[in-house]
Parts: sequence; structure tokens; C-alpha cells
Amino acid sequence: MKGRSQSAIEFMSTYSWALLITAIFLATVTTIVYTKGSVYSTPSSCYISPSFPCYEMLILVGNTGSNVVVAFSNNLGTTINFPVNSFHVLPTYANTIYDGECFPSNAITGSIVTCNAIIPGFNPTLGSQLSPKFYFSYAICSPSCAAQSSFSQYNTTGFATAYASPVK
Repeated sequence: MKGRSQSAIEFMSTYSWALLITAIFLATVTTIVYTKGSVYSTPSSCYISPSFPCYEMLILVGNTGSNVVVAFSNNLGTTINFPVNSFHVLPTYANTIYDGECFPSNAITGSIVTCNAIIPGFNPTLGSQLSPKFYFSYAICSPSCAAQSSFSQYNTTGFATAYASPVK
């Protein structure tokens, strides 16, 4: 009888650590899964091109309309210029193209560019998923952006999936 109880105690002391670690792991995973839905419920994805890696796309819903905001980096290797009304958004619900601006208007290599277009009267349900298409026009400034009228214009398209968020 003494041999069996000693064996049972050795078994429990040996495998209780494994059971405790498994229980902690399951509790951690459960906590992450249930809190992730409320904290990270509005991810977005955005793609333009390798020369313009897209960081974020936001659709901000206000009382009178929505703002479509795209942030990307100029990795083209040279300074580029964004003329007036160089950002164009085509929402999935309409055949109308909405124009906007990109800042800074002269983006040096490696700089973050933010483009914004306002879509009046567009008030999607908060949290709804949208997939707008967009493109922007730019000119390559070499060696400087002083004489913009002589530069060739280029267009680059992009697409995204974003969720409607409230304007704060």
C-alpha cells in the first residue's frame, strides 16, 4: 500500500506542473480571443504598389458625409509632386469619382504622404466593411519641383478594405 501512495504522489507532483502550465496557456488564449474582438474590431488593409507601401486607410463618418484617408510612403527613390485634386476615390456604391488632396504636395523619398477625399452625403453604418478603389496622380521632380508644368503625370491605383469609423 505504501508503494502505491508514494507512486501516486510522485505522479501528481511530476505532472501537476504540466497541468498548471496548460491551464495558464488556455486562460491566456481565451482572454486574448475574447478581448481582441472589442479592442481590434476595425482592422483595415490597403495596397498601392511596392514603391508606395500603404500604411492605413480610414473611412471616417461624420454628420454631413465621410472622409476617405489613405497614408502611404514615398519609396519611389525621388521627390514627387502631387498637383491639386490629385487623389481620386471611387466608392463601391457609386459610379462617381470624388477628388481630394495629398500632403505634403512635394514628398521627398521616404516621407509619409496622407491623401484625403470628402464624400458628401455618404454616411455608412459604423463598423460596416467598405472596399473603395482609389488612384492618385503625381509628377516626378528631378532635380526640383519648381517648374511643375513641364513634368509628366503618372497615375497609380490602389484598393483597400476598411471599416466605417466615427469622426472624433
